[in-house]
Amino acid sequence: LETFRSGDGGYTEKTDSDNGSVYAAFLVNQCYQDCLQPLPDPEALIRSIENLKSADGGYANLPGMEYGTTTVTAAATVLQQHLRPSDAHPGAGNWLSQQDCLGGGFRATPITPIPDLLSTSTAVFALKLLGKPLIDLNSSREFVKSLWQDSGGFCANLLDESCDCEYTFYGLLEIG
Repeated sequence: LETFRSGDGGYTEKTDSDNGSVYAAFLVNQCYQDCLQPLPDPEALIRSIENLKSADGGYANLPGMEYGTTTVTAAATVLQQHLRPSDAHPGAGNWLSQQDCLGGGFRATPITPIPDLLSTSTAVFALKLLGKPLIDLNSSREFVKSLWQDSGGFCANLLDESCDCEYTFYGLLEIG
């Protein structure tokens, strides 16, 4: 795993990279947890994550981005909460809350017009972890249920007509 450590102290999907990504950091942290091993140099990882803060206050997988994404911000929040549970993370929680759509669900970015299941389930999970109340949990739950198909699976968004196992996982995560 350490061969994927980036120059900034985070983790990346490829070796010899200067900048880490939140996704790679999240996966590596999960691997260390599953192997019951401590994460080497967690402070360097936290600094790497902070370098991925976007101009709008969310997090992105590349430094210097104008907009954060809901899934990356949720993963950054979960990582920070795990690595530094005593620190409050109100900025990320507030940013995530702002991605809540009026009709239910969460959008992927501040400029995305419709909500999707992946963004909704990861945002709800991160907000619950932070102890931050949701604006309207019932409307998010109804949005997720609207993506539940007769086959038992879930679709990605209201425009998608086919369900798959990944989105079924996210649907069950949000409902649970």
